[in-house]
Amino acid sequence: ETTMADEAKRLGDEAFKSKDYDKAIEQYTEAIKENPRNGSQSKHVLLSNRSAAHAASKNWDKALEDAVACIQAKPDFSKAWSRKGAALMGKGDAAGALKAYKRCIEIDPANSAAKGELQRLELDQAQRSAAFSNIGAKASAQGNAASSQAPLPLQLVVLLALLVALASSLQFIMAADPTQARFMFQRVAMSCMFAFFLEGLARHGTPNVGTAKNLYKAVRGTASQQDVQGIFNFAMDENTHMIFYCSLLFSTMPGLLLLFPIMPLVLISFAKHAKRIVARISSISAVLAPQLDKILAMETTMQRTSSNSEVVILVVLIFEIFTPRRNLMLLILFIQLLRVRFLVNANSRAAWITFEGYLDGVLMHAKSPGFVQSAYTKVKAFVQSNVIPKK
Repeated sequence: ETTMADEAKRLGDEAFKSKDYDKAIEQYTEAIKENPRNGSQSKHVLLSNRSAAHAASKNWDKALEDAVACIQAKPDFSKAWSRKGAALMGKGDAAGALKAYKRCIEIDPANSAAKGELQRLELDQAQRSAAFSNIGAKASAQGNAASSQAPLPLQLVVLLALLVALASSLQFIMAADPTQARFMFQRVAMSCMFAFFLEGLARHGTPNVGTAKNLYKAVRGTASQQDVQGIFNFAMDENTHMIFYCSLLFSTMPGLLLLFPIMPLVLISFAKHAKRIVARISSISAVLAPQLDKILAMETTMQRTSSNSEVVILVVLIFEIFTPRRNLMLLILFIQLLRVRFLVNANSRAAWITFEGYLDGVLMHAKSPGFVQSAYTKVKAFVQSNVIPKK
């Protein structure tokens, strides 16, 4: 004898095949409700089917909600992860969809549909990442070439500013008096800002009347791509980002963590300028160049450290909202800076992808409570839709 739950499931399947997705959702919901009393269907199958119906109706939030519930009911059900991948893809979360499809294939290596979606996502992600990384990389490469050709007096002034920043950071660390520590902290910010500003001039040249005209055209929306190319390169340059970051430091309480995004970059920049300058004096170069090369050999690690610290700082600023130290304006401006860096800086993107992986592993774990997974899914969807810039 057919039970109410089984009959509702059958009607739902028929409605889905007929593309009457609203009716299918209604019947699957009824089956889920009645199944614990008289049904023979597995809960995860019904949730999977309803997720598919929601996805077909392009109700991605509900589709994801059912997919997550399906995973909770049976974590090793490959189709549940495929449903999650489809829902996340519909919501525009390509990175999340990628992980879901990978998990689906780990459970069911023969799932050709999931393999096809995974290959498509990986190709699209690679193309997008390459395109936007090239924007920042090209601007950075052009800037480095211009900086190396900057006049010696300008390089000396930059080197001096960087040296003051490094010395002030050490004095800040060793300062016992809060007043002195605050003074040293602000001196670090000021000297770094000055050094990044001069480095920007060395890379992109001094603004002139033509720059002002092009900026005016850009504001009015009448500028051509050639008109705004120089402005765009300056805006995408890491020195510009760090100038903005240093300006934020004047409105916050001193903290060693806040120096981590800039001091590795300052040290690398110092080593580059010092090596160019001492190369003119062979006797000094023979002594200092090997030491400077050791610093430059750590450039990639230091850049990653800088980007990783930005993630940590954002987390701290969010938690500080609930303390007397809260600084909402700083948090908003810092988020805007990170949005730009996410677009053009490969290390920044890698830092956020790693952080997302940690959160997914903890909060979406099979033993994580359902309300935690649901809340995290909604917060993540909001961030991806409203905070992360679209490429």
